[in-house]
Amino acid sequence: MDLLHLSSIGYSVCLITLTQYGLGYHISYLRNSGYDLLPFLQILVFPLPFTHYLAVCCTKSSILLFYLRFSISRRFNYCVYFVLFTVVGANFFAACGILFFCRPISYFFDQTSQTGTCISGHVWFAWIIILNCITDAVLLVLPVWIIRPLRVGFAQKAALTAILGTGGLVVAISILRVIIVARGWGNKDFTYRFAINYTWSIIEVNMAIVCACAPCLRGLVGRYVPSLTHLVVRRDPTDIYAIPISQVANRLQQQPAAQPECSGSNTSTTTCVGSSTSGGPCGSKTSVKHREDRTA
Repeated sequence: MDLLHLSSIGYSVCLITLTQYGLGYHISYLRNSGYDLLPFLQILVFPLPFTHYLAVCCTKSSILLFYLRFSISRRFNYCVYFVLFTVVGANFFAACGILFFCRPISYFFDQTSQTGTCISGHVWFAWIIILNCITDAVLLVLPVWIIRPLRVGFAQKAALTAILGTGGLVVAISILRVIIVARGWGNKDFTYRFAINYTWSIIEVNMAIVCACAPCLRGLVGRYVPSLTHLVVRRDPTDIYAIPISQVANRLQQQPAAQPECSGSNTSTTTCVGSSTSGGPCGSKTSVKHREDRTA
């Protein structure tokens, strides 16, 4: 989590610095302003993929590892591990892909004084954003698999759905970024056109951090908003929030069995409910009554 926060802060610092060197301005203005800002802008753009995709990878990995606490079946575990492998692989490839974006690497910074080739940046980042959008949608659907078999009240299910469903905002932002990239396809004025994309990317990263930390808000809400205590207090005797769901059945078997009830209508007869006559309180009372009848 510390690495996540550091990478998110680093990404924000890089974008704030980029605004000082032309991000958000038209590229024609930068070329005619008399200040040679484009080389500095290209240098500062280079570390952006490392910080951004590292933050995204850490956020989604922490959420997926949290889902494993609610392990309900091997199939669910396999799905989580598959998504985790996809998230780590895709974001690692996206973060390190900037190193292979241009051949030679120096051509990325200076495309006028030397010869080289670069891949299509629009196609590259479009596929990365679309893949992240798909994984965000999967992260939003996985909690349904967890919440459905829970044996808790409707209020607690609603609270869990609200907490785990905050990822819907991240999915919405990811879809919005896909639309922004699609509209700017082939636009040469990238310093102006994609400034809004970077703005939404900061919101996406920080909203993802909020989603990853949302399960920890239960204790905070219960302490400072007592009126919502019925949504956050643990009422489940199986301690469903602290153990995997697969262990709930074993926890139920460890609960002490309820004692049978006895009811008597008169002094000569005794009726037992739900127990054998040899053990428990009903059995002892019945045997005592039989001995009294024999002695009489």
